[in-house]
Amino acid sequence: MSKVKIHSISPALHAEKENWQQYLIHPLRIFFGDGSPEWPQYKPAFSFYQELYEYTTAPQSADIHLLPFAINYYYRFKKLGLAKEAYQQAEESGKPFLIWIEGDFDLLSHFPNAIYLKNASFRSRQHTNEIIRAGDVRQDLLHKYYKGQLSVRSKNHIPKVGFDGLASYPFVRLLGLIGQNMKDRLDILTGTRPYDPPPVFPLLLRRRRLLSKLAAHPDIATRFNLRKAFAQGTRQKDTNARLEFIQSIYSTDYTLCIRGSANYSLRLYETMCLGRIPLFLNTDCVLPFEEKIDWKGAIAWIEESDENRIAEALLDFHQSLTPDEFKERQHYCREIWLRYLSKEGFERSLSKYLNETIHPKKQDI
Repeated sequence: MSKVKIHSISPALHAEKENWQQYLIHPLRIFFGDGSPEWPQYKPAFSFYQELYEYTTAPQSADIHLLPFAINYYYRFKKLGLAKEAYQQAEESGKPFLIWIEGDFDLLSHFPNAIYLKNASFRSRQHTNEIIRAGDVRQDLLHKYYKGQLSVRSKNHIPKVGFDGLASYPFVRLLGLIGQNMKDRLDILTGTRPYDPPPVFPLLLRRRRLLSKLAAHPDIATRFNLRKAFAQGTRQKDTNARLEFIQSIYSTDYTLCIRGSANYSLRLYETMCLGRIPLFLNTDCVLPFEEKIDWKGAIAWIEESDENRIAEALLDFHQSLTPDEFKERQHYCREIWLRYLSKEGFERSLSKYLNETIHPKKQDI
């Protein structure tokens, strides 16, 4: 497969280097660095990008133009005019323009002909110019915690479901969060918030209700650790909490995966990385590479219409699998993560997709 020729405005023209590490999009880092003194030690992990992309300074010779930083940067620092200039250059060159959206944000306004790379969308209102990105697990959890050895679980008559995460909030803080969510929605009306707001009532309430349904069923075993803080292991750098989170996935058959502030679940990708089967509640989600991945054939997929009978739906799924199929499903989840959802796997698949889109008649070399 030939390399995709990319062009971008020089990052130095849009941001100080102190902002590069947080906002500079990954394909450009192999060509420009990340602006930090530590870049030499990070560089090897980005070397595969050179196999996928060729950078050109000539706008007309590129296959596609890239906005050098995630669009979040331009909104945060009120530099949207620079993004518009880069977009206009791509328009004048007759080239596609790719925009990264980082984190849980979803833009309400958009550049009409741009392609958006984002974590989440809603199927009922999905645009054709969206590409859904795999959740950023950042490292291979199976290698980090289990030396890369997948210990496949045998099927038991009673399935075991795990969950470790935010599902409880002190009442006063919960009221404050509801108030903030209401304010975010009002900010949209005044034009001061460019991002799609979270639901007024936090999703942790829904999550807790589902966990209660699973825990109450006599034919389901559970390993739940309901926390009062978000991402305690990663955000607060609590190594014990992180290890407990990993173990809750690896020591169970299924892990409940439901959206948070945005309409996607990072836990879905972490579960598949560890070779376990997600118990996924579909909240009008769009997942990566749906034309390549048989998502419903890989995971325990629960539609919102079955939400109130999630325990029964899980039991139906579990009982439909033979012991061999149950083991094969774990390997399949791991293989999907490696090929399509890991950092390198996703970027290689994305590069192939862009190549096929830009050069539909070009055959792989």
